[in-house]
Amino acid sequence: MVDTRSEVEEGEEAEEDKLEVVTEETPQVLNKAQEDVIVIFKVTKAAYLNTKNYNKMDLLKSYLEQVISLFWVVQKFLPWKEILTKHSDGWNPYTERKHIKVLENSKKPAKESKEQDPKKPYKIPKID
Repeated sequence: MVDTRSEVEEGEEAEEDKLEVVTEETPQVLNKAQEDVIVIFKVTKAAYLNTKNYNKMDLLKSYLEQVISLFWVVQKFLPWKEILTKHSDGWNPYTERKHIKVLENSKKPAKESKEQDPKKPYKIPKID
């Protein structure tokens, strides 16, 4: 069978195959109260990061709890990914909470092993 299509038609078909349908969602319109919550969230996050620079652990924990509670509120009217990308620059308060727990655990004194009697450097097993 002879192909009667011209090369131009084949090129157009190749372009059509490469095109994909992009549907942009209309941006969600926020009311004044929602915008205020986002501003408070951003300011509290900034205060948390400032406190982090001064190594104030007691303030750090309270600011982080405030940021997480504001994150919950914002999450009620905005999706998770949008909050992280547009409003918190990829900063996630839940991973910060993990980091604080690690810092707290590292500041605790290490458990001291029981002092062994110098006469018995190791435990001798019993043979039955």
